[in-house]
Amino acid sequence: MSDGIVNRALLAERLEYEMLRHGRHERALALFAVEVDREDAVAATAGALRRALRAHDTVARVGGRALCVLAPETDRYAATHLGARLRDAVPSARVGVALFPHDARSARELVTRAAAGARANGGVRRAA
Repeated sequence: MSDGIVNRALLAERLEYEMLRHGRHERALALFAVEVDREDAVAATAGALRRALRAHDTVARVGGRALCVLAPETDRYAATHLGARLRDAVPSARVGVALFPHDARSARELVTRAAAGARANGGVRRAA
């Protein structure tokens, strides 16, 4: 984790914690799914994402060409702006986003909806 990128297990732990915290205080958080075309581009993409984010956001590698960004304290308005920053940082990536608790109430569903958004025609897409 010296590069600021965490693995899937640590992301799951942070996501569960943040969902409990945000649920208790009735706040929103965003989970972005980021997919790149080539596996060899993941490290560069992760670094670019890390530079585009706030200090308290988490970037995780979750699969071969897949990354996730956990953005606490991020409502629909902030997610729109953060998604645009992510797209500007990595124009070739496909980015999807899902918001807790609006789009999903479980970690699994949040990840599924964000990933579906990334696959839907590319670009920044909110979960349906």
